[in-house]
Amino acid sequence: MAFPLVQLTSSDEIKFEVARNVIKQSNTVNTLMTDLGMDDDDSNHIPIPLPAVASAHLKLVIEWCDHHKDDEPFEEEEEKEDTVYEEKKKTVIPEWDQTFLKVLSQGDLFYLALAANYMDVKMLLKYIVVTIANAIRGLSDVEICKYFNVERDFTEADLEAIKKDNAVEIPLGFDGREEGFESNINGNRCTESDEGSALNANRTPWYVTPLISIETTIEESFG
Repeated sequence: MAFPLVQLTSSDEIKFEVARNVIKQSNTVNTLMTDLGMDDDDSNHIPIPLPAVASAHLKLVIEWCDHHKDDEPFEEEEEKEDTVYEEKKKTVIPEWDQTFLKVLSQGDLFYLALAANYMDVKMLLKYIVVTIANAIRGLSDVEICKYFNVERDFTEADLEAIKKDNAVEIPLGFDGREEGFESNINGNRCTESDEGSALNANRTPWYVTPLISIETTIEESFG
């Protein structure tokens, strides 16, 4: 079956023709075509502008969508409020997608994340996020800043203030090694002197994450 072609225009004015069944993975394009009645044959020649996506990264998105053209568009599951400590379903990245993402430079990976987010290609974005999370897992705060090319300009006083403001309180006598709770820095059962200061030494330092946004980091590092 021959599918109609859709024209997409990147931010640098490069035009791409994509089969309709391929680009269905993009909720942004799908919604636009549906709302404007562009699924009619007479409307397919009208280019759809994507001003936030450069041609190099649009080409990658199209390649990914073409490989997954037979997949059903991904729908995010609603998170239940009563499963705060329930173990999250681990995302397994298929082998083809691992290879597809592994060969990209760090800058291309970040920009592809922005493209997938703008075009609302949910599964591609999810695979990218998991790939980046795996890359920084277990790194120190200094190594994470280096990975994102972010200058670490906090003083020791700043870091101590952040730790104090975000202290974790754990009930006395609770075994911090049980699932859903953190142990103290030595991995031992909390004592009265430990209360409010228990930190898991094996976790990636948490105080870097809230301090930067992905978009700002990408623009400053690779713009």
